[in-house]
Amino acid sequence: MSASHSESSQPTSIYSSGGSGDSEDVTNQSRGNKRKQSVVWEHLTKVRGVNNVMHAKCNYCEKLLSGNAAYGTTHLKKHLNNACSKFKLERRSALGVSPRSEFKFDQVKSRKDLAIACIKHKYPFNIGNHEYFEIFLNGLNPNFKLPCRNTIRGDVSQVYEEEKVKVYKLLNVLRANCL
Repeated sequence: MSASHSESSQPTSIYSSGGSGDSEDVTNQSRGNKRKQSVVWEHLTKVRGVNNVMHAKCNYCEKLLSGNAAYGTTHLKKHLNNACSKFKLERRSALGVSPRSEFKFDQVKSRKDLAIACIKHKYPFNIGNHEYFEIFLNGLNPNFKLPCRNTIRGDVSQVYEEEKVKVYKLLNVLRANCL
């Protein structure tokens, strides 16, 4: 007896939304409300092995794991989250997270991100003068040239002006819709 395998372009998250155990299980429509089937079965296929023993075959790395119902699905979730590197890679790409090897440093974007951080967290413009902040940034990416306080102030002003234009456009659209 083979379980149906849902084909999807993006891997489904197998993280629990809260609690423990099989709280993220979904109802198996073919069985009605009698029994729930774990979402791990969207990433694994049930196969019969030697002596009619049930196994779970990973759809990513093809590893055979115990598929006996008595063992539950926790070990299968752990395999997907911890051991199966192909599942992790596919999940990361589905979420739009690029691998480190594809990372391209962008000084302009980094400066804008720093300006937004200064706005959002009320960091001082002279954060570049903080010795350990500079050491920290250098450890993350030595290519980032930490701007001086006047440059950060200018970047913050530029972000402010860009956001102000967006707000005015939104207010004009709302005003036009109300009249």
